[in-house]
Amino acid sequence: MKKKSFCPIETLIILCFVAIVMGVFVPNFIAFQDGRRNQAVIAQVFSLQSAVEEYFLLYGYYPTNMSQLVKERLLVADGLPNNFSGHRSLPSTDNTRPEFGQIVYQSLDANKDGQVEAYVITAYGKKFGKLTPIANLCK
Repeated sequence: MKKKSFCPIETLIILCFVAIVMGVFVPNFIAFQDGRRNQAVIAQVFSLQSAVEEYFLLYGYYPTNMSQLVKERLLVADGLPNNFSGHRSLPSTDNTRPEFGQIVYQSLDANKDGQVEAYVITAYGKKFGKLTPIANLCK
């Protein structure tokens, strides 16, 4: 008795079908993951904003850099996790070369005493595979 098996044409058709299905679902899955990572970065921006505002309540002015928040234990010393790269770091004060998941804190408008009266927090994420600012908070 002869066993039935798939002929090469049938195998090719099945492989083409699998490739088409993978071509549709894999990009959607990657975009979904990037969207979730962007949401996590935005949540970290709001967490950083809360720490900055708490510092303002304590001192009456905003911090000039993140080490002041660490000193007051408003931010952990090893920083915030970067959901794109997997490492932890303090938010940067320099946005000349941003990367995915980076949060940049810039102090603005120092008064005559050098006390900061305003700030900007910018977060960079991934949209359509490109580096994009996904959150920008100003005070």
